[in-house]
Amino acid sequence: MKKGESYLRPPFMIQDHFSTDESVENIITNLDQRMVFSGQSSSPYVKRNIVLEECSFVEKFLKCIICEEVYNHDDRQPKLLPCHHTLCRICIIQMFISEAEYRRSLIDDLPNAVTIICPQCSKSFISTQEGLRQLPTDHRVIQLLDFFSNTDRHTVQYCFIHETQPINFFCESCIKPICRDCTILDHTEAKGHTVRDLDGALKHYTPIVEAAMSDLQSEKSSLKEKRETLEQSIETFDKAEQDVVEQVRGSFAALRAALEEREKQLIAMAEKEVGNEKQKFREKIDLIDKRTEEVGEKYQELQKLKEEGNVEKMYKVTQNISDYKPPSSLRIREIDDGIITKFTFNDRDEKYISNRLQNYGDIITRMESSRSSVSSISSTSTTSSTSSSYTPYRYSYYRP
Repeated sequence: MKKGESYLRPPFMIQDHFSTDESVENIITNLDQRMVFSGQSSSPYVKRNIVLEECSFVEKFLKCIICEEVYNHDDRQPKLLPCHHTLCRICIIQMFISEAEYRRSLIDDLPNAVTIICPQCSKSFISTQEGLRQLPTDHRVIQLLDFFSNTDRHTVQYCFIHETQPINFFCESCIKPICRDCTILDHTEAKGHTVRDLDGALKHYTPIVEAAMSDLQSEKSSLKEKRETLEQSIETFDKAEQDVVEQVRGSFAALRAALEEREKQLIAMAEKEVGNEKQKFREKIDLIDKRTEEVGEKYQELQKLKEEGNVEKMYKVTQNISDYKPPSSLRIREIDDGIITKFTFNDRDEKYISNRLQNYGDIITRMESSRSSVSSISSTSTTSSTSSSYTPYRYSYYRP
């Protein structure tokens, strides 16, 4: 390990390597001799902890050196070779298949037995595939697997400066975990450092952290409730929006109905006034037709007298010629005086009404308290709101 690096050593930390030729009893005995004691006494009543580097332990004793997979009780059973080295069953069978294929490529025949070479010591032996399957299981490895899986483990953190010393203290001044040597050399009270043992620090800080967690949990619950309330309010707003839209549509429908009714009235008035004038003109046309007929009759009578050449009758006519002269000409004001009746629509209120319609209506937002106590105050104190600091409603207007 390089200087300045910190690391966590897993519960098993092997300081020395052991040969797989050793029995499990010898390995445990050697481990027992190299264990780190919780006390210096060698009394059998003192509890002792074996500190092993887990990765090295597994790599050295519990993994096949070919596939680097951990041995197990099934397909990767540890098989003991005649040279007392161990490989997993899958790798041994694969070695046989590879060697057999190679031999067949040379002699064009699949051999029953091939030479197997140990990858650790290079010793060889001849065996059939069935013979490899019958190799004895290395029960030492099986026992180590059981020992490894049934042993309680915990992580030990070591000082990155004093690599052999576990971290058992915490310096509050530097905000860092330290070891026993650090408390003596660098993190002393004389230098202004405040040091707690790690367990004491955990006991001291845990309630504070738990209190903070409780506050955060309460805040989280409160936020959740508020979120649910807001979601419910959104649903209420959807209903309110529908109601307001219906009110707006109803109001404008009433306005449209009123405008349509007024439109009908004005059209009827226009038809009536124009109809009256048209009737007057028709009556004058009738008078003209009647006068034209009378004039035509007298003209024909005089024309007949002229053609007959009867002097007696012509004399009588000349004596009463006034009867044949037309009276004063029929007077038609629209023609004689050039006066023509015209009809127009007086839109005097159009701009006014248009401006009013542009600002017609408001969307009122009223802020009410959802608390029942406040609601009761707002509903009963509307007449004396000047004497209270509470404003029951707030109105805002929206104009597009």
